[in-house]
Amino acid sequence: MNNFTERPHRSEADLPRVLQLVRRCEPFVSWTFNPNELPADPEDARIWEDADGKLLGTGFLYTGKGKPGDPAALVMVVDPDARGRVELSILRWGQERARFYQPGQPVIACRACVDDRYRVHLLEANGFVARDGRETVYMSVGLPLQTPSTQAPPGFSIRPFSKKQDLEKWMVVWEHTMGYMLSRRDRLGWLGYPSYLPDLDLVAEGPGGELAGYGVGNIFWEEDRRLAEDSAWILWLGTEPVFRGRGLGRALTQALLRCFADHGCHQVLLNVTANNQEAIRLYGQLGFKMLYRMCYYVSK
Repeated sequence: MNNFTERPHRSEADLPRVLQLVRRCEPFVSWTFNPNELPADPEDARIWEDADGKLLGTGFLYTGKGKPGDPAALVMVVDPDARGRVELSILRWGQERARFYQPGQPVIACRACVDDRYRVHLLEANGFVARDGRETVYMSVGLPLQTPSTQAPPGFSIRPFSKKQDLEKWMVVWEHTMGYMLSRRDRLGWLGYPSYLPDLDLVAEGPGGELAGYGVGNIFWEEDRRLAEDSAWILWLGTEPVFRGRGLGRALTQALLRCFADHGCHQVLLNVTANNQEAIRLYGQLGFKMLYRMCYYVSK
């Protein structure tokens, strides 16, 4: 007999409790958890409580927003005092919801901090396997930096993104650096976010007007995300392959850091795939320190 109950998440009533649980138990989730982007279907957000109504855990299932072929993504947050009580229920619920969206092929991914041996063992013992090439490193740097700023390489300039001037070329560079296409609708949608700041949406322009790279940051203000602290992120950064090795990545990163400092930010976060050693080395040279190594575990 279960010593807990589960029910759909009622966003307005449950959100403060859920955010408190996320911040207390899963800090790496709180950096990427956006309450304004809860699953559209109420059945894809669920909470687990004990008989006294204490929140033991929560689960959110996200589908269809990643790269083509990506599995449904399960975010699972559990109170440490409830470990061993609700995780299997959350995993089974997530698998059933994934099966609902992909009949005959229920595939679901769940993240685990590499250092969280309990979570790793739990997932592996229940048929999850680490997804090759998807380990992610989370890094942070404090501001202001004491190192001198770096200018763009000779012949290049860094400036804010222009929808009229840059959109078509930007889409091409994105595909070349990320390996998949982003819709124009999604790219232009960024400009309408409440937290969007033009000086954190940068491009690197080459001597002949070529778009050589981009860097996109954001400050998720408390009013936008309803978090306890402002969260400053470098979200996307890439250099067109033909222009790599000239210092554009360093210049774009430092340009974003200067903008964050101008906005009064005290810490900047980013994540990068663990196999991108060149980027990790660059960020380390700029003062970033590693916080977590995150791995995606997939179940079929």
